[in-house]
Amino acid sequence: MILSHKQNSLIHFNQTLSVHSDLAVPQNTSVSAPWCIFPPQDFRGACPHQKMQGRQTTESTGENLSYLKYETYNLPTAIVSNTLDYGKFDILDTTQYMKNTLGVWKALDFQFDAISTGFIVSKEQTQMITEFCIENAAKGVTVFTDPIMGDDGKLYNGMSEETVELMRKLISVADYIVPNYTEACYLTGTAYEADGITKEDYHKMIDALRALGTKSVVITSAIVKDSV
Repeated sequence: MILSHKQNSLIHFNQTLSVHSDLAVPQNTSVSAPWCIFPPQDFRGACPHQKMQGRQTTESTGENLSYLKYETYNLPTAIVSNTLDYGKFDILDTTQYMKNTLGVWKALDFQFDAISTGFIVSKEQTQMITEFCIENAAKGVTVFTDPIMGDDGKLYNGMSEETVELMRKLISVADYIVPNYTEACYLTGTAYEADGITKEDYHKMIDALRALGTKSVVITSAIVKDSV
């Protein structure tokens, strides 16, 4: 593990993770792979994400937060038969349900402390979620974004360059983003190297992501060249 400071920011590199954050982390905060948040006791969070093979992909986070007595609301963006890397899959788009749900939450005047976004199916959903995040970020709500688009140097089936451009807008309002190495490459226009890149190149990639507007970056599945 290598720890270094750069402009009052902490950068953590090892074989699987790089972190760059200029936000203070409380001393009693615990972090488990890939990340875990422990907000105030009156925390209420919204989690737009997909359901896959009968289970929510936010299940582990939701269980942790529920155990800690936090109130969470899950808003599925789709129900998916299996992961997209199989090449053949079926997706039930829940865009209309999302519209209806956001309308209900607004009518009930729900106020959230944090928003976490994951897999997003369409341009319409991306725009809707981005607007929701912009509106809430202006109220001081913390936004976490996992820009799920691809892995192993390529986009998932059904994803396109338009998806990448839309995701750039979404991460611009996020406080924390957790792209994998492939997604970070697409978001920054960096060439993907199968055998990884150097620490210095990760510094540049993280700076490029933060230049898009996001405050803190965690790059997962990061292979660091010449690391000890």
